[in-house]
Amino acid sequence: MTKRDEPVATTAGGVECGDTSLAWSEVREVLAYKKDLLTTDLVCLEFITFRDTAVVIDEERPGFHELLRKLPNFLDGFPPAEDWWRQVEQPPFATNLAHLWMRGMPSK
Repeated sequence: MTKRDEPVATTAGGVECGDTSLAWSEVREVLAYKKDLLTTDLVCLEFITFRDTAVVIDEERPGFHELLRKLPNFLDGFPPAEDWWRQVEQPPFATNLAHLWMRGMPSK
């Protein structure tokens, strides 16, 4: 198994991917954006911690879509994917950065 194939595991305590783990209590902010890979795009979620470190998980990882479904259960006020996915996905080959969630941010 290569690093690219390591599955994302979402638990009540946090998220794990390979040798990286992140507790929900450590997450300060979540961003979504797209990477231009020349012929395709790759949607990524970036979890920024209180220590100003980041964990990036992309849509090609096994378990990514389950993570998307579960995030609103673990991060209070996190928007469901149907509220932001299209804005990040379109137009093609643009970064389309979206600030999805910040600890203490009022819910919409």
